[in-house]
Amino acid sequence: MTRKRRRPIFAIVSIVVTSAVMTPAKGVHPGEVETHHPAGWRFGMPKGDPVKGREVW
Repeated sequence: MTRKRRRPIFAIVSIVVTSAVMTPAKGVHPGEVETHHPAGWRFGMPKGDPVKGREVW
């Protein structure tokens, strides 16, 4: 093969490999960040008096 024929083939292979690597994992929707937290988990402050809590710590 000549160099002129290799360039388009290399470009096509590069695009295919790049797109395969950049596809999101199964089950992840676009714009959704995959985290280590369980589904439906939310951060919340515990109920109680903050002053008493600081004394414990």
